[in-house]
Amino acid sequence: MKEREMKPTILATLAIALVFTLALALALAATACKDKPDPDPVLCTCAVKEHYLPCTCGGTDCTCAVIPRGHITEYGTNKQIPIYQSVGVPDDKAVTATTTIINGYNAAGNNNKQAVSGKIQKIIIVNGTDVTCTPDGVVSIGADCTYGWNDIIIEFIQPAVNGE
Repeated sequence: MKEREMKPTILATLAIALVFTLALALALAATACKDKPDPDPVLCTCAVKEHYLPCTCGGTDCTCAVIPRGHITEYGTNKQIPIYQSVGVPDDKAVTATTTIINGYNAAGNNNKQAVSGKIQKIIIVNGTDVTCTPDGVVSIGADCTYGWNDIIIEFIQPAVNGE
């Protein structure tokens, strides 16, 4: 009679152990998944790893670098100041504007360039004809801008960076 009484006790113990083991395994699996990245991320489909504009591939792992369209060489320091294209500016206009900016800056008066030396951080080509400059030296120049660089320096950059 004792053998029959023990069988239900052994079965009950095994059932409890099995339930406990399954619960523990599920808990560990759930915890482990929280720390791991998605095993199948949406991959970037960019053909090249450098772009003039931010990556628009829709991927979650896009590591493409935004590179400048060109540079101006700062007067007196030879520091390279990058010229970036903003979103919405057509490539052909950005190419033309970059050339215009570089040639215009090079042709500007040395006294004007010296007055803003060390104060221009970057240049951004935007749509339109306007020119703006932030106090920290971010210059936005319209792709269709007709101002000469002497005017850009005197009318926009100097007042902004000097707090005028």
